[in-house]
Amino acid sequence: YERSERFEELAEVLNTQLECYEEGEQLTEQAEEQAEEQAEEQAEEQAEEQAEEPARVYFALRLARLCEDHLGDTARAVEVYERLRLEVAPRDPRAYQALERLLSASGDFERLVETYLDEVEQLHNPEDQLERLYKAALVYEEQLERPDDAVAALQRALEVNASEEHALSELARLFEELERFEDLLEV
Repeated sequence: YERSERFEELAEVLNTQLECYEEGEQLTEQAEEQAEEQAEEQAEEQAEEQAEEPARVYFALRLARLCEDHLGDTARAVEVYERLRLEVAPRDPRAYQALERLLSASGDFERLVETYLDEVEQLHNPEDQLERLYKAALVYEEQLERPDDAVAALQRALEVNASEEHALSELARLFEELERFEDLLEV
């Protein structure tokens, strides 16, 4: 119980530090000392990560990991990763990877598809874009049972690469299953 309280206190400290940074304020020496006291065993790891990452990203990732790993609060972890993805570092793949893992495990497939589709907008590599669109199509079809949305995701894949064979074969299969024979002729 005492350890859980310590992690809860650490989560609050990290959240406070993140907010201070966003407002352009200096982190207070007291908050830094408190964070160090509560996480001595991780001080070296934190210093390395902090040196490599901008402070906002560092604190957001740290807070999300703390919520998930030590507090068991996956909803709060998802909230922090979403904030990281939308506001702090839209191109940071770690937020997307964590969200994919957490949303899949929790069965929140609507948000998972939304995350895939948002990630497509942030990616510049067509192969990565296609991978996310295929994942979205698969979730639409198998988990959400919305084949028309799967078709839309696959059509979007063809916008990325008009000759993509996988997208073409999946569209043909779905059009046949949906008895959309006129669309099938166009594929």
